[in-house]
Amino acid sequence: MIYSNEFIYDVDRSPVWSMLLVAHEWRGSISTSTSARKEATMMARYFALTALLASTLALGCSSGAENPQAAGKKPQYCTTVIDKLQPGQTESEIISHECSDTEQDANTFAADGKKLIIVWYEDEDYGGASQRVFGKAGDCDRDGYGINNVGRWDDVTWPFGGWNDDISSFKTDSYCNHVAAYENENYGGRCKQWHDPDAKGLGIKNVGHELNDLITSFRLVRGAADDLCL
Repeated sequence: MIYSNEFIYDVDRSPVWSMLLVAHEWRGSISTSTSARKEATMMARYFALTALLASTLALGCSSGAENPQAAGKKPQYCTTVIDKLQPGQTESEIISHECSDTEQDANTFAADGKKLIIVWYEDEDYGGASQRVFGKAGDCDRDGYGINNVGRWDDVTWPFGGWNDDISSFKTDSYCNHVAAYENENYGGRCKQWHDPDAKGLGIKNVGHELNDLITSFRLVRGAADDLCL
């Protein structure tokens, strides 16, 4: 018998041995003597080991093939719909979350009057994978929206870390013209804010070295003069 981690292979009862023995008999070179059985058994072992090696290599290749989930790759375009902050809340409720490989599909995930409030990007200058966030309740107001941990805002098929510490640029819309980004969850750690009370939205091509690939939470409000970093 041949032993491996996967199975036990009985050469003397294997189809390979039988075929080789039949071939010997048909060829007439040797009868089913001890010599023939010994030669056939040795050849069967050779072919069985060859097959085992080939299957092992095939399994290794298939397990090493690139898998977006295993490789920790983000879906290219994701859309999340959230609600406004309600009294006593520190995080906007997530209503829905969907991802696609095409921007066009991602934009259809938040139809029916929902307003785009922010798109953040993996790279500076709005490059790389992106996450769109729509407001269920419409434009930003003074209470606005709160995202207290972008690390949880990830597709269920890519559960290895979400967006935590992986944002380099962003755009806002729907009068979310005062934005604060924070290093830690729950709006903690280092903070940087951008404010233009007359704009409908902001375009931040690079969040700066202080927070590049370090952002974990966001606050988005409209026109408030309050310091969101306090």
